[in-house]
Order: sequence, then C-alpha cells, then structure tokens
Amino acid sequence: MSAGTRRSASAQAILVAVDGSAACRRALRYAAARAAAGARLHLLHVQPPLMAGEVGVLVTREMAVTHRRRATERMMRRVCALLLRRGIPHHVHMASGPVAQTITRSARRLKCGEIVMGTRGMGAVGNLLLGSVAAEVVKCAHLPVTLVK
Repeated sequence: MSAGTRRSASAQAILVAVDGSAACRRALRYAAARAAAGARLHLLHVQPPLMAGEVGVLVTREMAVTHRRRATERMMRRVCALLLRRGIPHHVHMASGPVAQTITRSARRLKCGEIVMGTRGMGAVGNLLLGSVAAEVVKCAHLPVTLVK
C-alpha cells in the first residue's frame, strides 16, 4: 500500500449520533463527506433506559428489550446502507443509558475528536418543554460538537 492510498494513523475519528431521523440522515451525509476526506466514522445509537410504563402485564421486560434491539438493528442497517453505497468504512456501536452522557462518554472512549449529530430544530419552546439531547451533548462534551440542522 502506497503512502498516497493509506489513511493517516492520526486521521480524526468522528462519532455520529444515530437515531434514524431525517436530521440524523443529514448529519450522516455531512460526516460521510468528512470521511471521504480521511476521517474515521463511529456510528452510535443510544437506547434510553426503559421507562416503567413501557413494560406492562402483557409485555415482559425481556420482550421490550428484544423489540427495541431489533428495531435498532433495522434502523442501523438502513443508516449503514447510506455509507456502504458510498464505499465509506465505518464502525457501528450500540449502547444503553442516559443519551447525552452516553454519547459523550462513548466519544471519549473511542478517542473521537468530534461529535456530529442532527438537531430537529424544535426551537426554544420545544427544547424547554422536551429538552434537547443536542444541547445536553454540547454542554457535557469536552470536544467539538457539530450540529447539523
């Protein structure tokens, strides 16, 4: 392999937070362009902890976890297909926990130099009422965060 065709060992790693939304697909296209220029991509989907109301009399916790895992795997296959069509290598990661904190911890663990994620642009009132994972990641992260609208 010649020096012109191999990627630098110091190529920046980018963590892309994936949730399957249209905003996520826009962020993924942005990150794909960066990967074409030499960055390494780590795709991360974080499942928030199960809420008490998600498990009931007819659905066991195991059934709920299995359902969420399968839905996540289907979504990740669709997301990865976008990168595969462009020939962009990537690593897939799935985690569970508080979403923003898990994203920032994962970026640190994977030695990423940047986090890229979509934002739904709910506005100040929507963020106030529903909270914003993107805003929390920006607050928690100790590295650059690129929000793609």
